Amino acid sequence: MWPRCQVTAVMAAAVAVAPFSIAPNIWPSHVLASDSVAKNSFVKAVLSASKFEIDSSKLVLQKSASDDVKAFAEQMIADHTRAGEELWNVISGHGGMFKAAYTEDEQSAVDLSSKDADALALLEGVDDAEFQSVDIALQDKANREAVHLVRSYASHPDDEALGTFARKTLPVLEMHLDHIQKIAATQWVPPHGAYP
Repeated sequence: MWPRCQVTAVMAAAVAVAPFSIAPNIWPSHVLASDSVAKNSFVKAVLSASKFEIDSSKLVLQKSASDDVKAFAEQMIADHTRAGEELWNVISGHGGMFKAAYTEDEQSAVDLSSKDADALALLEGVDDAEFQSVDIALQDKANREAVHLVRSYASHPDDEALGTFARKTLPVLEMHLDHIQKIAATQWVPPHGAYP
């Protein structure tokens, strides 16, 4: 049997190369490289990210031993459920413009992006001893990306209602990022970029 540190190193290495061997990332290079995000890309990314945050936080409530991490998970579920409902109201008012972003009139019908699905599968498959550190690393990465995406869209919206949503949501996401970084500072977490 391999020592835990070797297993962790192998997992980190495997996950580090995974983005190069799996389906394309939901964050197109132009989204990460510029301040311009098209509304369809924005809506799809936000709906997927919110679903990931809710689903992964439900796992945390089942598996984590830390009260701080569980409290953060409960806050994530509440905030992302509320944000998802607000975004759903905005896109529902646009008629069929965002048809590709959802399949039914409820948020639960949203499909995870391949990137978010891979991250959730990783979290579901990790053993209990490693769960919390993997979760914190994934939450840190997901929240960094969410802040970047929403800040970019809020700065240059191509739809005023979505721009208003982004500006309203950004402070909450920044609070989430600050909170997870404070939790991460108290625990060992795999290096930034070690997970999808």
